[in-house]
Amino acid sequence: MKHLFYSDVCIEEIKGKASIEARKKIGRLRMRTMLLLALLLAGGALLFTKGLYVEWAEMIVVVLASCMIAVIIHAAYGKRNGFSRILAAFSAFGLYWAFSLFDLTSDHYLYYLPQEGVFYDGRPLTLGEKMNEFVDDLFVWSWVAPLVSGSLSLLFARSKT
Repeated sequence: MKHLFYSDVCIEEIKGKASIEARKKIGRLRMRTMLLLALLLAGGALLFTKGLYVEWAEMIVVVLASCMIAVIIHAAYGKRNGFSRILAAFSAFGLYWAFSLFDLTSDHYLYYLPQEGVFYDGRPLTLGEKMNEFVDDLFVWSWVAPLVSGSLSLLFARSKT
């Protein structure tokens, strides 16, 4: 039985196309598993940090999680669907905002303490007021995620060649 070697993968000549399709399905399953794992790890890390505002540790978790997911998406679908580094950076930007707002909302409803975060008239902050208070910090940090994502995807692209 003859074997053909393509990029360190032995594909039997008899099975041919079925073997390639099976490997593609396994690759897609691995990527989906990695994406789900990254989402669960980031969401869990943000849920279990008790902070009523976005802290430095949470910012780093959010930036790294959004960049990791964007790079995984770029690696999985970059060549096939034309998902370029620019789109990976924009997806990191969007994922950053989704993670940040998820963190603010979950912290507000899980760890709501009326004595902390009191507004100037003595009443506790609502969720909208809390988001309005931290939107400037979130906006500044949101530009870090696309830069890191673009740099990482460029680094991975250079290492493959």
